[in-house]
Amino acid sequence: MSPGDAGNATGFLLPTGFRVECGHAPSRPLRRVRRRCGAWRIWPRRYWNRDHAGITLRFIPAYGLVANPRGGSVMKFWKIGMPLVAFAVLQGCASGYTSFYKATPDATSEAIAERRAAPPPETPIVERLAPDDPQKILAAYAKRGYVMIGTSEFNSGHNESEASAIKQGQVVKADLVLIMNPQYTGSVTTSMPLTTPTTSTSYTSGTATAYGPGGTVNAYGSGTTTTYGTQTTYIPITINRSNYAAVYFVKQKYTLGAFARDLSDSERQDLQTNQGAVITIIVDDTPAFRADVLPGDIIFAVAGQKVGNVASFYRLLGEHKGQITELTLLRHGQKIEKTIQLNN
Repeated sequence: MSPGDAGNATGFLLPTGFRVECGHAPSRPLRRVRRRCGAWRIWPRRYWNRDHAGITLRFIPAYGLVANPRGGSVMKFWKIGMPLVAFAVLQGCASGYTSFYKATPDATSEAIAERRAAPPPETPIVERLAPDDPQKILAAYAKRGYVMIGTSEFNSGHNESEASAIKQGQVVKADLVLIMNPQYTGSVTTSMPLTTPTTSTSYTSGTATAYGPGGTVNAYGSGTTTTYGTQTTYIPITINRSNYAAVYFVKQKYTLGAFARDLSDSERQDLQTNQGAVITIIVDDTPAFRADVLPGDIIFAVAGQKVGNVASFYRLLGEHKGQITELTLLRHGQKIEKTIQLNN
Protein backbone atom coordinates (compact mmCIF):
# COMPACT_ATOMS: atom_id res chain seq x y z
CA MET A 1 0.00 0.00 0.00
CA SER A 2 1.32 3.46 -0.82
CA PRO A 3 1.91 5.86 2.11
CA GLY A 4 -1.13 7.93 1.18
CA ASP A 5 -3.46 4.95 0.81
CA ALA A 6 -5.19 4.67 4.16
CA GLY A 7 -7.26 1.71 5.22
CA ASN A 8 -10.83 1.80 6.46
CA ALA A 9 -11.06 0.30 9.96
CA THR A 10 -12.93 2.59 12.37
CA GLY A 11 -11.70 1.02 15.60
CA PHE A 12 -10.39 -2.22 17.10
CA LEU A 13 -9.57 -3.93 20.40
CA LEU A 14 -5.99 -3.94 21.69
CA PRO A 15 -4.40 -6.52 23.97
CA THR A 16 -3.63 -5.59 27.56
CA GLY A 17 -0.54 -3.42 27.89
CA PHE A 18 -0.83 -1.63 24.55
CA ARG A 19 -0.16 2.09 24.57
CA VAL A 20 -1.06 4.77 22.05
CA GLU A 21 1.18 7.72 21.24
CA CYS A 22 -0.27 10.47 19.04
CA GLY A 23 1.63 13.70 18.44
CA HIS A 24 2.23 15.39 21.80
CA ALA A 25 -0.66 13.65 23.52
CA PRO A 26 0.37 11.70 26.66
CA SER A 27 0.77 7.98 26.23
CA ARG A 28 -1.83 6.05 28.20
CA PRO A 29 -2.56 2.34 28.56
CA LEU A 30 -5.97 1.47 27.12
CA ARG A 31 -8.09 -1.28 25.64
CA ARG A 32 -9.72 0.47 22.69
CA VAL A 33 -8.82 3.33 20.38
CA ARG A 34 -10.67 5.01 17.53
CA ARG A 35 -9.50 7.44 14.86
CA ARG A 36 -11.65 10.42 13.89
CA CYS A 37 -10.57 12.70 11.02
CA GLY A 38 -6.83 12.33 11.51
CA ALA A 39 -6.81 12.55 15.32
CA TRP A 40 -6.87 9.87 17.98
CA ARG A 41 -9.68 9.82 20.50
CA ILE A 42 -8.98 7.99 23.76
CA TRP A 43 -12.17 6.32 24.95
CA PRO A 44 -13.51 6.80 28.51
CA ARG A 45 -11.55 5.65 31.52
CA ARG A 46 -13.65 2.48 31.88
CA TYR A 47 -11.81 1.14 28.81
CA TRP A 48 -8.33 1.82 30.25
CA ASN A 49 -6.22 -0.98 31.65
CA ARG A 50 -3.16 -1.26 33.87
CA ASP A 51 0.17 -0.84 32.14
CA HIS A 52 1.98 -4.15 31.88
CA ALA A 53 4.79 -2.64 29.76
CA GLY A 54 3.82 -4.85 26.86
CA ILE A 55 3.65 -3.03 23.53
CA THR A 56 3.57 0.56 22.35
CA LEU A 57 1.44 1.54 19.34
CA ARG A 58 2.79 4.63 17.62
CA PHE A 59 0.81 6.51 14.96
CA ILE A 60 3.02 7.56 12.02
CA PRO A 61 0.97 9.79 9.66
CA ALA A 62 2.53 8.42 6.48
CA TYR A 63 2.20 4.76 7.44
CA GLY A 64 -0.60 4.31 9.93
CA LEU A 65 -0.25 2.50 13.26
CA VAL A 66 3.00 0.71 14.09
CA ALA A 67 3.30 -1.78 16.95
CA ASN A 68 6.48 -1.69 19.05
CA PRO A 69 6.87 -4.80 21.25
CA ARG A 70 9.10 -4.29 24.25
CA GLY A 71 11.29 -7.32 24.43
CA GLY A 72 8.55 -9.54 23.00
CA SER A 73 7.57 -11.15 19.73
CA VAL A 74 5.58 -9.44 17.00
CA MET A 75 1.90 -9.37 17.92
CA LYS A 76 -0.91 -10.41 15.53
CA PHE A 77 -4.51 -9.26 15.66
CA TRP A 78 -7.42 -9.30 13.22
CA LYS A 79 -9.93 -6.84 11.79
CA ILE A 80 -12.70 -7.77 9.32
CA GLY A 81 -10.95 -10.98 8.36
CA MET A 82 -7.58 -9.40 7.48
CA PRO A 83 -4.46 -10.33 9.51
CA LEU A 84 -2.66 -7.20 10.62
CA VAL A 85 0.92 -8.10 11.52
CA ALA A 86 2.82 -5.51 13.55
CA PHE A 87 0.66 -2.64 12.22
CA ALA A 88 -2.94 -1.68 11.62
CA VAL A 89 -3.84 0.33 8.54
CA LEU A 90 -6.60 2.71 9.49
CA GLN A 91 -9.43 4.14 7.43
CA GLY A 92 -9.81 7.83 6.75
CA CYS A 93 -12.92 9.74 7.74
CA ALA A 94 -14.57 9.29 4.33
CA SER A 95 -14.73 6.19 2.17
CA GLY A 96 -13.91 6.14 -1.52
CA TYR A 97 -17.63 6.08 -2.32
CA THR A 98 -17.91 9.49 -0.63
CA SER A 99 -14.56 11.01 -1.61
CA PHE A 100 -14.97 10.18 -5.30
CA TYR A 101 -18.69 10.87 -5.66
CA LYS A 102 -19.53 12.90 -8.76
CA ALA A 103 -23.02 14.24 -9.38
CA THR A 104 -24.57 14.06 -12.83
CA PRO A 105 -24.63 17.49 -14.55
CA ASP A 106 -27.79 19.43 -13.58
CA ALA A 107 -28.64 16.87 -10.87
CA THR A 108 -29.12 19.51 -8.20
CA SER A 109 -31.13 18.71 -5.10
CA GLU A 110 -33.88 21.01 -6.36
CA ALA A 111 -34.05 19.37 -9.79
CA ILE A 112 -34.07 15.88 -8.26
CA ALA A 113 -36.86 16.79 -5.82
CA GLU A 114 -38.95 18.26 -8.64
CA ARG A 115 -38.91 15.23 -10.91
CA ARG A 116 -38.71 12.28 -8.52
CA ALA A 117 -41.75 9.99 -8.37
CA ALA A 118 -41.88 9.66 -4.58
CA PRO A 119 -40.04 10.90 -1.45
CA PRO A 120 -36.62 9.28 -0.89
CA PRO A 121 -36.63 6.07 1.17
CA GLU A 122 -34.87 5.83 4.50
CA THR A 123 -32.58 3.17 2.99
CA PRO A 124 -32.18 2.91 -0.80
CA ILE A 125 -32.68 -0.30 -2.73
CA VAL A 126 -29.31 -2.03 -3.27
CA GLU A 127 -28.48 -4.03 -6.38
CA ARG A 128 -25.19 -5.52 -7.58
CA LEU A 129 -23.90 -6.04 -11.09
CA ALA A 130 -20.73 -7.03 -12.91
CA PRO A 131 -19.18 -4.13 -14.86
CA ASP A 132 -20.63 -3.79 -18.36
CA ASP A 133 -21.20 -1.20 -21.06
CA PRO A 134 -22.37 1.94 -19.15
CA GLN A 135 -24.93 2.90 -21.80
CA LYS A 136 -26.42 -0.58 -21.68
CA ILE A 137 -26.71 -0.41 -17.91
CA LEU A 138 -28.29 3.06 -17.93
CA ALA A 139 -30.78 2.01 -20.63
CA ALA A 140 -31.86 -1.03 -18.60
CA TYR A 141 -32.53 1.11 -15.53
CA ALA A 142 -34.20 3.85 -17.57
CA LYS A 143 -36.66 1.23 -18.82
CA ARG A 144 -37.57 0.63 -15.18
CA GLY A 145 -38.03 4.36 -14.61
CA TYR A 146 -34.69 5.14 -12.93
CA VAL A 147 -32.38 7.98 -13.93
CA MET A 148 -28.79 8.39 -12.76
CA ILE A 149 -28.00 11.27 -10.38
CA GLY A 150 -24.34 10.46 -9.66
CA THR A 151 -21.50 7.93 -9.57
CA SER A 152 -18.52 6.91 -7.44
CA GLU A 153 -15.50 5.43 -9.24
CA PHE A 154 -12.05 4.81 -7.72
CA ASN A 155 -9.17 2.36 -7.32
CA SER A 156 -8.23 1.14 -3.84
CA GLY A 157 -5.81 -1.20 -2.13
CA HIS A 158 -8.14 -2.26 0.67
CA ASN A 159 -11.62 -3.75 0.95
CA GLU A 160 -14.32 -1.09 0.57
CA SER A 161 -17.47 -1.69 2.56
CA GLU A 162 -20.76 -1.77 0.65
CA ALA A 163 -22.25 -0.02 3.66
CA SER A 164 -20.26 3.08 2.63
CA ALA A 165 -21.91 3.09 -0.79
CA ILE A 166 -25.34 2.73 0.81
CA LYS A 167 -24.56 5.57 3.21
CA GLN A 168 -23.57 7.79 0.29
CA GLY A 169 -26.85 6.84 -1.36
CA GLN A 170 -28.68 8.06 1.72
CA VAL A 171 -26.73 11.33 1.67
CA VAL A 172 -27.71 12.08 -1.96
CA LYS A 173 -31.28 10.75 -1.37
CA ALA A 174 -31.03 8.00 -3.97
CA ASP A 175 -33.88 5.54 -4.46
CA LEU A 176 -31.52 2.81 -5.70
CA VAL A 177 -27.78 2.18 -5.38
CA LEU A 178 -26.16 -0.08 -7.97
CA ILE A 179 -22.86 -1.45 -6.62
CA MET A 180 -20.53 -2.78 -9.29
CA ASN A 181 -18.57 -5.90 -8.40
CA PRO A 182 -14.94 -4.94 -7.61
CA GLN A 183 -12.47 -5.69 -10.40
CA TYR A 184 -8.91 -6.71 -9.47
CA THR A 185 -6.32 -4.48 -11.18
CA GLY A 186 -3.00 -5.76 -9.82
CA SER A 187 -0.77 -5.96 -6.77
CA VAL A 188 1.69 -3.49 -5.25
CA THR A 189 4.59 -4.61 -3.06
CA THR A 190 5.97 -2.19 -0.50
CA SER A 191 7.26 -2.28 3.07
CA MET A 192 6.20 -0.97 6.46
CA PRO A 193 8.60 0.09 9.23
CA LEU A 194 8.45 -1.76 12.56
CA THR A 195 10.26 0.17 15.29
CA THR A 196 11.14 -1.70 18.48
CA PRO A 197 12.85 -0.42 21.65
CA THR A 198 16.34 -1.70 22.47
CA THR A 199 18.26 -1.62 25.75
CA SER A 200 21.85 -2.33 26.67
CA THR A 201 23.15 -2.60 30.25
CA SER A 202 26.75 -2.28 31.51
CA TYR A 203 27.97 -3.27 34.95
CA THR A 204 30.77 -1.62 36.98
CA SER A 205 32.34 -2.43 40.37
CA GLY A 206 35.24 -1.11 42.48
CA THR A 207 36.92 -0.88 45.87
CA ALA A 208 38.38 1.98 47.87
CA THR A 209 40.65 2.09 50.98
CA ALA A 210 40.57 4.96 53.48
CA TYR A 211 43.43 5.58 55.91
CA GLY A 212 43.03 7.36 59.25
CA PRO A 213 44.27 7.53 62.83
CA GLY A 214 42.16 4.60 63.75
CA GLY A 215 43.43 2.42 60.93
CA THR A 216 42.22 1.63 57.43
CA VAL A 217 38.73 1.05 56.04
CA ASN A 218 37.95 -0.84 52.82
CA ALA A 219 34.79 0.06 50.79
CA TYR A 220 33.27 -2.01 48.02
CA GLY A 221 30.67 -0.84 45.41
CA SER A 222 28.98 -1.78 42.12
CA GLY A 223 26.53 -0.18 39.65
CA THR A 224 24.68 -0.62 36.37
CA THR A 225 24.10 1.73 33.44
CA THR A 226 21.16 1.18 30.99
CA THR A 227 21.11 2.77 27.54
CA TYR A 228 17.79 2.98 25.65
CA GLY A 229 17.45 3.11 21.87
CA THR A 230 15.33 1.90 18.97
CA GLN A 231 15.71 -0.48 16.07
CA THR A 232 13.68 -0.31 12.84
CA THR A 233 12.87 -3.35 10.70
CA TYR A 234 11.09 -3.05 7.34
CA ILE A 235 8.39 -5.66 6.78
CA PRO A 236 7.45 -6.42 3.14
CA ILE A 237 3.73 -6.39 2.33
CA THR A 238 1.71 -6.97 -0.84
CA ILE A 239 -1.46 -4.96 -1.47
CA ASN A 240 -4.07 -6.17 -3.95
CA ARG A 241 -5.76 -3.26 -5.72
CA SER A 242 -9.22 -3.20 -7.29
CA ASN A 243 -11.55 -0.85 -9.12
CA TYR A 244 -14.71 0.06 -7.23
CA ALA A 245 -17.83 1.80 -8.56
CA ALA A 246 -21.41 2.60 -7.60
CA VAL A 247 -24.22 4.30 -9.52
CA TYR A 248 -26.98 6.25 -7.74
CA PHE A 249 -30.50 6.47 -9.18
CA VAL A 250 -33.83 8.12 -8.44
CA LYS A 251 -37.14 6.94 -9.83
CA GLN A 252 -38.54 9.70 -12.00
CA LYS A 253 -42.10 10.68 -12.87
CA TYR A 254 -42.85 10.86 -16.60
CA THR A 255 -45.32 12.80 -18.70
CA LEU A 256 -45.20 10.25 -21.55
CA GLY A 257 -42.53 7.73 -20.52
CA ALA A 258 -40.43 7.71 -23.69
CA PHE A 259 -36.77 8.56 -24.30
CA ALA A 260 -35.86 9.81 -27.76
CA ARG A 261 -32.96 10.95 -29.95
CA ASP A 262 -32.55 13.11 -33.04
CA LEU A 263 -32.68 11.62 -36.52
CA SER A 264 -29.37 10.34 -37.91
CA ASP A 265 -28.13 11.54 -41.29
CA SER A 266 -29.10 8.25 -42.95
CA GLU A 267 -32.61 8.43 -41.46
CA ARG A 268 -33.00 11.97 -42.77
CA GLN A 269 -32.07 10.72 -46.22
CA ASP A 270 -34.47 7.79 -46.07
CA LEU A 271 -37.36 9.93 -44.77
CA GLN A 272 -36.48 12.96 -46.88
CA THR A 273 -36.97 15.25 -43.88
CA ASN A 274 -34.89 16.79 -41.11
CA GLN A 275 -37.77 16.79 -38.65
CA GLY A 276 -38.77 14.16 -36.14
CA ALA A 277 -37.50 12.26 -33.09
CA VAL A 278 -36.74 8.56 -32.77
CA ILE A 279 -38.02 6.70 -29.69
CA THR A 280 -35.18 4.75 -28.00
CA ILE A 281 -36.60 3.56 -24.66
CA ILE A 282 -40.12 3.06 -23.34
CA VAL A 283 -40.45 3.20 -19.55
CA ASP A 284 -42.51 0.43 -17.97
CA ASP A 285 -46.04 1.26 -16.77
CA THR A 286 -46.22 4.76 -18.30
CA PRO A 287 -48.65 6.33 -20.83
CA ALA A 288 -46.30 5.42 -23.70
CA PHE A 289 -46.03 1.83 -22.47
CA ARG A 290 -49.80 1.41 -22.12
CA ALA A 291 -50.42 3.02 -25.54
CA ASP A 292 -47.99 0.58 -27.21
CA VAL A 293 -45.54 3.22 -28.41
CA LEU A 294 -42.45 1.19 -29.36
CA PRO A 295 -38.69 1.77 -29.56
CA GLY A 296 -37.85 2.73 -33.14
CA ASP A 297 -41.07 4.68 -33.70
CA ILE A 298 -40.44 8.11 -35.25
CA ILE A 299 -42.55 10.90 -33.76
CA PHE A 300 -43.55 13.59 -36.27
CA ALA A 301 -46.19 15.53 -34.33
CA VAL A 302 -47.65 16.10 -30.84
CA ALA A 303 -51.22 17.43 -30.77
CA GLY A 304 -50.88 18.35 -34.44
CA GLN A 305 -47.70 20.38 -33.91
CA LYS A 306 -44.60 19.28 -35.80
CA VAL A 307 -41.69 17.80 -33.89
CA GLY A 308 -38.48 19.34 -35.18
CA ASN A 309 -36.08 17.45 -32.92
CA VAL A 310 -35.80 15.90 -29.47
CA ALA A 311 -35.82 19.26 -27.71
CA SER A 312 -39.09 20.30 -29.36
CA PHE A 313 -40.59 16.85 -28.68
CA TYR A 314 -40.02 17.20 -24.92
CA ARG A 315 -41.17 20.83 -24.98
CA LEU A 316 -44.47 19.91 -26.65
CA LEU A 317 -45.05 17.10 -24.16
CA GLY A 318 -44.53 19.58 -21.33
CA GLU A 319 -47.05 21.98 -22.86
CA HIS A 320 -49.71 19.23 -22.98
CA LYS A 321 -49.01 17.32 -19.76
CA GLY A 322 -52.14 16.10 -18.03
CA GLN A 323 -54.09 16.25 -21.30
CA ILE A 324 -55.43 13.69 -23.77
CA THR A 325 -53.04 14.20 -26.69
CA GLU A 326 -52.63 12.89 -30.24
CA LEU A 327 -49.22 11.50 -31.26
CA THR A 328 -48.37 11.12 -34.94
CA LEU A 329 -45.68 8.54 -35.56
CA LEU A 330 -44.13 6.44 -38.30
CA ARG A 331 -43.52 2.70 -37.81
CA HIS A 332 -41.97 0.61 -40.60
CA GLY A 333 -43.09 3.19 -43.17
CA GLN A 334 -46.68 3.25 -41.91
CA LYS A 335 -48.20 6.41 -40.38
CA ILE A 336 -49.97 5.78 -37.05
CA GLU A 337 -52.08 8.06 -34.82
CA LYS A 338 -52.08 7.40 -31.06
CA THR A 339 -54.42 9.02 -28.54
CA ILE A 340 -52.68 9.13 -25.14
CA GLN A 341 -53.59 10.49 -21.71
CA LEU A 342 -50.40 12.24 -20.55
CA ASN A 343 -49.39 12.42 -16.90
CA ASN A 344 -48.99 15.72 -15.07
